[in-house]
Amino acid sequence: MFSNVDEFPIEFDKVLAYAGPFPFIDYFVTKKVKAKEKQVWIHYDISKINPDKGIINKLYHNYDKINIVSNLGKEIFDKTFPQYT
Repeated sequence: MFSNVDEFPIEFDKVLAYAGPFPFIDYFVTKKVKAKEKQVWIHYDISKINPDKGIINKLYHNYDKINIVSNLGKEIFDKTFPQYT
């Protein structure tokens, strides 16, 4: 996927993927950044962008918390990815 990207050289207490779901950001945060806690923030209805379900299924279990900023967005995300509710 993006395996040619180097790991980030610093460890953090918390790291946020602020514009999820986005394949490169999700890969970088979950695979290339060391942090005690990893979170993703989703700011929209994912059904409008047709996210890559394979990447989400491959990477989102690495997040400690999935934040969705609206009730409708959470409802749609939970229906699409019930394993992360």
